[in-house]
Amino acid sequence: MIIGDNMKNKKGYTLPELLAVIALIALIAALALTTIVQKSQELQDMSQAQFDKVIKNSAKMYVEDHRDLKEQAKYGNSVQITYTTLKNAKLLPDNIKDLTSFDDISIENYSVCLKYVNYNYEYTIISSGNCE
Repeated sequence: MIIGDNMKNKKGYTLPELLAVIALIALIAALALTTIVQKSQELQDMSQAQFDKVIKNSAKMYVEDHRDLKEQAKYGNSVQITYTTLKNAKLLPDNIKDLTSFDDISIENYSVCLKYVNYNYEYTIISSGNCE
């Protein structure tokens, strides 16, 4: 009955052992949370870049269909092409709203500004206001 006697003397973990385990778990959780937040930010930035690319390409297609806009830009006027204009022209994919969780600004406030600078047409995305 030696086994029974050893079991009676064992009372559990000591307080320092429990605190060490809790501290270790907290450290692992903090590292995991930091990694998750960092990866989330990277995905968010990727969504922003993807959205910028989609809306710029849509604006370029719209300008090709409406060549008078290039002429306006060429003579010093900034041309604003709104999200609504691109959506009504059916140049934006239906799932575009899925890409816009990166910002508190409503997608309807986005526009593309067309300017003619140094013999090149520049497309700039703005999230509010007018092209100036």
